[in-house]
Amino acid sequence: MQKQIWLKLRKRVGQTKHIKYWVVAVTFLVIMCFVDENNFFKRIANQREIQNLEDQIEQYDQSIKDNREKINELQTSNANLEKFAREEHLMKRPNEDIFIIKEKD
Repeated sequence: MQKQIWLKLRKRVGQTKHIKYWVVAVTFLVIMCFVDENNFFKRIANQREIQNLEDQIEQYDQSIKDNREKINELQTSNANLEKFAREEHLMKRPNEDIFIIKEKD
């Protein structure tokens, strides 16, 4: 009699081992997905933010490169400097008139 009870008890304990593993695994996943400060959703959002910032860095690097080329052109050629001053700052020679023509939207 005691042997049968003992076998049934061992069988139930063996079944509850698997349940314990599942409970631990599910609890771990819930904590990692929702509760933890570095959960999966925040990691995904942070990864997107990092990608956006890296794209901005590339844009700014290209802008810096273009501006350095313009500065180099303006420092090496007086004709380019005069053209830039006339187009961007609407400068003129003393005997000239400037007419600004804008397109209608």
